[in-house]
Amino acid sequence: MYSTADKDAAYLKLADQAICIGEGPPAESYLNIPRIISAAEIADVQAIHPGYGFLSEKHHFAEICRSCKIEFIGPPVDAMLQLGDKVQLQEHREESQSAHGAGI
Repeated sequence: MYSTADKDAAYLKLADQAICIGEGPPAESYLNIPRIISAAEIADVQAIHPGYGFLSEKHHFAEICRSCKIEFIGPPVDAMLQLGDKVQLQEHREESQSAHGAGI
């Protein structure tokens, strides 16, 4: 799958099948879960690898994939929920270090 911004990308020429999921802005393509799921269903895929960034750490996307009988190739939803938001995790770590010292 690709956005219109990537329509001339070299990797698309190597693909067996390529489905456009929207315009260039990520909100209209790579972050648009309904479009991604629709493309996956059209292509009759068994699994989705979300790549890096975008939806790779969004537990909601993983849950939707699994509810649509599409395997999410990535961490289990439980693990994503336990790790939570990276920004929140970093803030907690910094608070903990300032309260207890930086460690040895």
